[in-house]
Amino acid sequence: MLVDSARHDRERTRNVRGRRGVYERDGSQRMIGRLAATAVTAGISAVGLGAIVAPRASSGQYGLDVDDRFALAYVRALGARDLVFGLIGARYLARRENDALAAVMCIGSLVAVGDFGSVLWARGPGRHLVVHAIGFAGMLAAWALMQGETRA
Repeated sequence: MLVDSARHDRERTRNVRGRRGVYERDGSQRMIGRLAATAVTAGISAVGLGAIVAPRASSGQYGLDVDDRFALAYVRALGARDLVFGLIGARYLARRENDALAAVMCIGSLVAVGDFGSVLWARGPGRHLVVHAIGFAGMLAAWALMQGETRA
């Protein structure tokens, strides 16, 4: 199968019109962003699945008491949110919809900040915040790398 080299170049690098002229998106930087998004998507899916399957073990991440059955139901709901978020990211990864994937990473970083703040308020500083900080940093890095533009 022959590959149209012009089409291949267009897919690898796309020109974007900005306020100060035409910019060219660097394909390698976007590829690193996709790799980061893949890691984040897999991680958040695993965290979500873990919260659904074993809410008692996951409840500490969300700052909730493990003895309260309503809290455990809430942990499952948060796990479902995280799993769905991961599945949406996986769909955009599979379809190579980079702009939509970047938007998911940007919105996800805001969700991670909200989770971080909620858990910090409920339980104070500690190791339980690490998961949320890593999620935030990973999603923000993936979003930023996928936005990479260089002057053409």
